[in-house]
Amino acid sequence: MTHEYFDFEYVPFEYQTWHNGFRYARDSSMKNKWVHLGITFDTKEVRFYYNGKMVKKEKVSDYNGNDMAHGLGDLMIGSDGENFFVGSMDELKLYNYTLSAKEVEADYKEVDSLSASKDNQNKIKSMKKGNTVTLAVSRKYFETGKTSKVTSGLTYKSSNKKVFTVSSKGVVKAVGKGSATLTITHGAISKTYKVTVK
Repeated sequence: MTHEYFDFEYVPFEYQTWHNGFRYARDSSMKNKWVHLGITFDTKEVRFYYNGKMVKKEKVSDYNGNDMAHGLGDLMIGSDGENFFVGSMDELKLYNYTLSAKEVEADYKEVDSLSASKDNQNKIKSMKKGNTVTLAVSRKYFETGKTSKVTSGLTYKSSNKKVFTVSSKGVVKAVGKGSATLTITHGAISKTYKVTVK
């Protein structure tokens, strides 16, 4: 079964040295995008999740859970011994129990967040032509709950430069009447705000 960019396939652990276990089909639209994949197993059924939603499940009646513990060779993630995953992996997690669908979805939603200061948000809601606002951006890290000011690695984008422009240093300048979208990006995390010039 193909779901968007991924083709999920289950192969019992004793055969994974010679066959792909969980494989994916690359697609150009995935370039520079992060996706969340989850695979759970409860000794009876394998469930596959894509960005927090279950997309496939398979009954596994002939597997009792012992093959992985007593298998020969290394446990390889991202390779079957011959073929290798192309791309980057981050925040790999292994659990000693089966996650529920709600737990997988909650894990998918646990991401860092960006925010401009309250003062910035208030000012960009109603700007006058020629006015400028220098953005102060913070990132909240979900793993620690802490918020830190971001001073490097930020990119900014205006959806309509006839309404406002934004420099590489985060200076928003009102150009003409209207509304447009400001996009702030840091790594794989983005945040958008509506900028209105009156």
